[in-house]
Amino acid sequence: MAYVAVDFDGTLFQGNPLALMLKVGLTQFPLHRRLRIYKGMSQAVIINYRKGSYVVRTELFRAFAQGFRGLTRGEVEAFFVRLVDHGVEQLDREILERIQSHHQSGDRVILLSGALHPFLELFVARTGAPIDEVRGTELLFEGEICTGEIGVINHGEEKVRHFQAWLQETEVKETWAYADSASDLPLFEFVSRPVVVRPKAEFRTHVEERGWPIIQ
Repeated sequence: MAYVAVDFDGTLFQGNPLALMLKVGLTQFPLHRRLRIYKGMSQAVIINYRKGSYVVRTELFRAFAQGFRGLTRGEVEAFFVRLVDHGVEQLDREILERIQSHHQSGDRVILLSGALHPFLELFVARTGAPIDEVRGTELLFEGEICTGEIGVINHGEEKVRHFQAWLQETEVKETWAYADSASDLPLFEFVSRPVVVRPKAEFRTHVEERGWPIIQ
């Protein structure tokens, strides 16, 4: 039995979860929540634009999460149900088939992503993907009310930490990772069977030098 880590953004999901949240949230949130998001995102870009695209994207993500502040768990879930309705068509069928093949072979599969955990769980449930564990970025609550804050973003080394914790004391002889970007290098280097999904040109050269298999 092998243990398989699958990335979400650009791998199982062909779109961008942040862009999808903006598309849905900025049309369905009431005005005062939209204004809160606009303000936070503007500040995120102005303050962090010199620090690189990843930092800016991370801060945009945090700013958008402020739009959930004060919502109940039920209201948050209703938003993510709508999000899944809009995003399910962007499921990558080839990666889904890979996951199904692993499942049929008795392998265990974990979904690792920086996307918000409630969205990932609902997406997996809606698509019927045979995934054993989901680890995303937590949206924080105090009791039943969302604080608008998020936990540690599940990115880079954090994905490896989650994967290692999931493996625990299991004597695993084979580990796989399906992902698409250079930010997943720590995960690729941790597993015994890395598979790179549609890498961008600047990352593709590195992948080819390492001799890692590529899914186009």
